[in-house]
Amino acid sequence: MYINIGMDYQDGHQLRQREVTSSELDVTVAMPVVLMDDEALRAAEVLLFNAWIERDRFHLQLPRKWSHLEPTDVISVRGRSMRLTDKTEVGYTHLEFDALGTVVNVFVNAPAAVAPIGFVPQPTPIPNHTDLLLLDIPLISDGDFTNGFYAAVAGRSASGWPGAAFMKSIDGGVNYTNIDNTSVAYGIGTATTVLGTFTGGNIFDETNSVTVRMTLGSPELVSSNTLGVLNGANMAVLGSEVIQFRTATLVAARTYTLSGLLRGRRGSDSFISTHGYEERFALLPVHNLEGQGGELGQARQYKAITLGSTLASESAQTFTNTGIALKCYAPVQLGGGRNGARDVTFTWVRRTRIGGSWLDNVDSPLSEPLEFYLLRIYSNSSYATVLREVASFIQDFPGYTVALQTTDFGSAQALIYFGVLQVGAYGNGYEARGSV
Repeated sequence: MYINIGMDYQDGHQLRQREVTSSELDVTVAMPVVLMDDEALRAAEVLLFNAWIERDRFHLQLPRKWSHLEPTDVISVRGRSMRLTDKTEVGYTHLEFDALGTVVNVFVNAPAAVAPIGFVPQPTPIPNHTDLLLLDIPLISDGDFTNGFYAAVAGRSASGWPGAAFMKSIDGGVNYTNIDNTSVAYGIGTATTVLGTFTGGNIFDETNSVTVRMTLGSPELVSSNTLGVLNGANMAVLGSEVIQFRTATLVAARTYTLSGLLRGRRGSDSFISTHGYEERFALLPVHNLEGQGGELGQARQYKAITLGSTLASESAQTFTNTGIALKCYAPVQLGGGRNGARDVTFTWVRRTRIGGSWLDNVDSPLSEPLEFYLLRIYSNSSYATVLREVASFIQDFPGYTVALQTTDFGSAQALIYFGVLQVGAYGNGYEARGSV
């Protein structure tokens, strides 16, 4: 860059015209800057305040252990903040620094209250993280994926949750694939009391109740009436038992006591007596995710990512779909009897996973490719030792003769403990136990 500075004169006579470089001059180039009123006022206040603070100048001599310090670093000496402006190494003995007084947050100054004009920038929303609860539970609706499983999601905060994307990894979390999305917040909670056992059968449990605490992003629980519950309202999973509740009483913030219960719904009666403290709770139905038959029993990693957030924003959950939605319900109405020769007959009635509505003059469909049962003879009431296992293609077994009893027990038995289960498309179903 060259700047023409005109003529040189001496004694009124022109001597020469020459050009000089900008490095020979102290040149300040002014650049036009457009600021909003509040921005200009803030900048002016910062510059004035900084000039006042930097009126104090300091000269420091420090040992070489402080050699990592450089000009522009801010240090504190006896409680006074200083900004280093110059550094000199004095041989191998020490360092000398020049410094100006400063205040660490001098450039953090709230804007003046000036009426806004033009575009007003909007604050960047803080993403609402997603709570995820994965559920390996019985088929909740006849139309759900038979190889699938369930996922309940909700925002971790009370508002501002846009939905979530379900991500799955089959390689230990290296890569993830989007398998579904939802914008529905489901009810997720934790039991704060223990639900007691119930042996009353398919009637309302009016003795026991359970208290659950819902997450911030969950919807409220509401009560129903008896007819509503009988028609499918207020179904939930608590631990591994599927229940329905008639009354939800708010007892504290986001905390409800559930009463008027129907127990062991959707074939989960095997889990009525298995409850504990702080077990999972989810209001049904929830999101149904399709599963692959070849992945049953295989551990996979899943994430629920808030829409608009990154994959790294949530931690992975390891989950195994064990195929509970494919398991046959335990048979019911176990019984039997003896003939004159003291041979024993065992009887039972099957149930169905799909199409089990109570319809007049219609038997429940089989919902399995083949009707097949396993009958087990146990040594005693502990049901710990199986003495004999027999296959049956019908809902009874009439052939437990005195000779077979003698082989198993050493003599004919007055009381025999047995179990029976239905074999379905994905292995053994739940076992029912009784005695004859």
